[in-house]
Amino acid sequence: MKKRNIRKLKEKGWSEEDIRKTEEIIERRRREDKSRTFISMNRVLYWSAIVVIVLGNFIISIFLIPFLLVLKKLSLDIIIVTIAFAFGLLFNLLITDIEHVEKKHHLFALIMIPLIALINFVIMVNVANSLGKAMNLSFVRENPYFISLLYIVAFILPYLYTLIIKKEYKEWK
Repeated sequence: MKKRNIRKLKEKGWSEEDIRKTEEIIERRRREDKSRTFISMNRVLYWSAIVVIVLGNFIISIFLIPFLLVLKKLSLDIIIVTIAFAFGLLFNLLITDIEHVEKKHHLFALIMIPLIALINFVIMVNVANSLGKAMNLSFVRENPYFISLLYIVAFILPYLYTLIIKKEYKEWK
């Protein structure tokens, strides 16, 4: 049992014997708990979710190239924000519903996924700008960093909401 919990129990008037018995019960339950055997499986699930999110970001960036070539700025921004937010909700669902994920895994996801999305979108916008130049489309001159930032902010908002506003992961599990 954590020292903080032991301290709280002592403050509430629990005897050392009661605390020891409680610790034994918890330890026995932990050994009997079959879900504990799934910790390594949850790690595999976590990394699979990360791979799916990275591949999904890549596919979305390829999917958006034609839109970059033909849509006006406001329409394009609305589509990018909508897709990014929807994909961010999926990301949030995948990452937060996996049990036994440690703080370092949440930090990795919070930093690396947007970074990879940034790289994907910078490449995507540069490819779209090159295609537009090759096709003599003079109106295609999107700023790759603005489009990427727009996508990343909309993508990460649901996850930040879960971590900060709801404080669901106040102690990071």
